[in-house]
Amino acid sequence: MITPEGDTVCDKCNKTIEWGDWPFCPHGKNVSYNAVGDECDVWIRHGICNDDGTPKHYTRKDDIKKAAKKAGLTNMVRHVGENGTDKARHTTRWY
Repeated sequence: MITPEGDTVCDKCNKTIEWGDWPFCPHGKNVSYNAVGDECDVWIRHGICNDDGTPKHYTRKDDIKKAAKKAGLTNMVRHVGENGTDKARHTTRWY
């Protein structure tokens, strides 16, 4: 239920549910979510480089997307697995 102050309170245990809490009993912090930021550190050498052909440095993914749209380009990245699976010998674990 939502209180007049705008807080969300659990109907079963009357605990005020805070940002990041599980919405069901027992409540606790949900630490399994991952937020993907807009930051990056990329030098692009083709397509959306500088006007003189030199590599252009981008620090925001949104800037890359805008530059590509302005240039009429589409970012095409495709993962293709081998032998009917999603595994590929060039794919590595990131952790």
